[in-house]
Amino acid sequence: MSLVNALCMETLFLGLGAHPRCLVMDLVDGEDIPLSDRAEAGVPVLPRPQRVSHPFFMYDMIRGIPTSFKKVVEKMRAYPEISPKEHIYFTGSGTSFYAAWMGSQILNGLYGYHLIESNELVWYTPIVNGSITIGVSHSGITKSTVDALAKAKGRGSFTVGVTHHADQPISSFSDVTLIVGDGPDLSRCHTKTYTDSAAAVLILALGLLRGRGHVDKELESEFSGHLAGKMVEALQESEAEAIRAAGDLTTVKRVFILGSGFNVVTAREAALKIKESSYISAEGISLEEFLHGPWVTLDSDSLVVSVASRDASIDRHTVALRAAKRLGAKTMAISDEHLDVDYLFHIPRTSIILSPFLTIIPLYFFAYYLSVRKGNNPDYLRYLEPAYWEARNIIFPPGTH
Repeated sequence: MSLVNALCMETLFLGLGAHPRCLVMDLVDGEDIPLSDRAEAGVPVLPRPQRVSHPFFMYDMIRGIPTSFKKVVEKMRAYPEISPKEHIYFTGSGTSFYAAWMGSQILNGLYGYHLIESNELVWYTPIVNGSITIGVSHSGITKSTVDALAKAKGRGSFTVGVTHHADQPISSFSDVTLIVGDGPDLSRCHTKTYTDSAAAVLILALGLLRGRGHVDKELESEFSGHLAGKMVEALQESEAEAIRAAGDLTTVKRVFILGSGFNVVTAREAALKIKESSYISAEGISLEEFLHGPWVTLDSDSLVVSVASRDASIDRHTVALRAAKRLGAKTMAISDEHLDVDYLFHIPRTSIILSPFLTIIPLYFFAYYLSVRKGNNPDYLRYLEPAYWEARNIIFPPGTH
């Protein structure tokens, strides 16, 4: 496939429509052209953004989280439950790995539960015959995840693919393919598809628990009956504070997002979104790990964010925030408690197990508005800069991510 064809496929894959100048490939016989020569040949070097100001597609995707979540719950009712096995593997890469983590962590502590990044599963992990392997890939083409499922299937594991796209390579190595959500994410900063995929994985995990005789009717009722409404409330309550915080923090250089318990994964996913959209150093880290060394890097150019939903570690979060203030750092919290911080995002109370579906929403809004205030287009990561687009195609050759 020529690089020009690959570019056009990338643009179409996002649902942004074909770049009109992709037709210029006919003038060069569809052959690959070195990057240095493409501009002279009239071949587009970069994706062409369809939106160049707020609201970008990322904004629409964040706003669409509750509706798409409800669609996941509805669709998953049509899929049969999977019989539990002694060993269960969950895998993915990037945001899809965090979705696998978020949805499956209710199984943490059970014998035979394995959460492994997809390349680590391919290269280093023995797969037990007769196990279950669940792989998450928004696009359905992520090579490392497809390879992980292929390895698992070859080792006699029952394989499940979770994706937003039908008829993609993930289906070739999945005994069951789950198409989730109300459509693909139209931004490269994936948000809606994170909560979609996590919801699908959690539904699978709850089914596996039921198969082992563990039933939590209160949790299941909260998940299917009330969580979407609380997502709407979190959206309504957090946008204004995100705008205020982003306006004040455009010059911040380092961000630490502290998570504990079920929200360590929230910290990791939120930090990834800030890096992808604002191109600054952001680290999602467990609360106690931060307090055992990394805090010494704090100064007045730092922001410390606590994801401090009501749990046993709330007092320790307070300690971290007090220390950060003493060192001149700005502070932020996402919590269902009142905390003394510069920026507070209050979320509705829910089960601690389900809280990551709510705590991520204010952080998505903050990542989005920080990017916009910095003059970036969050829909394309940094791909509108030629060197970064070329580097991206070195890391992920067209058709592999």
